[in-house]
Amino acid sequence: MYGGMIVSAIPFQIEGEYRTRYIREKGGLGGINLATPELDKLYCGNSSVTDSTKAILIINFPSKKIIGYEITSENGFSKKDIIVELSKAYAEIYKNKKKYEICCDKLSDLELKSIVVFKVGQRIYLESEVSSKK
Repeated sequence: MYGGMIVSAIPFQIEGEYRTRYIREKGGLGGINLATPELDKLYCGNSSVTDSTKAILIINFPSKKIIGYEITSENGFSKKDIIVELSKAYAEIYKNKKKYEICCDKLSDLELKSIVVFKVGQRIYLESEVSSKK
């Protein structure tokens, strides 16, 4: 992507019993809801995503457009930090659904499954894999 190198791919899941990753009865791993993220249930929530103090979140679902959303932090970004930033970005995007050509999915249906970290030159891009839980 963007001519850069993949640095890492990080799953975002909720914690099940005994601090293990939650797996749904119907199959699949439980992602983190973007409308009402349960940060206390985030599996390994304090682990680092990137040490970079600036990054660009790449949002491409359910919009028909690719959206770049710049974020900053003095200490880099943990999984919890990314969830908070994505939740804010999606709330803003959903206020302008027509502008971003979003028609069907409700914000409450969206779950973050993973983040792929890319480095292009000195810039860090965080591409979100979001899907609908419907």
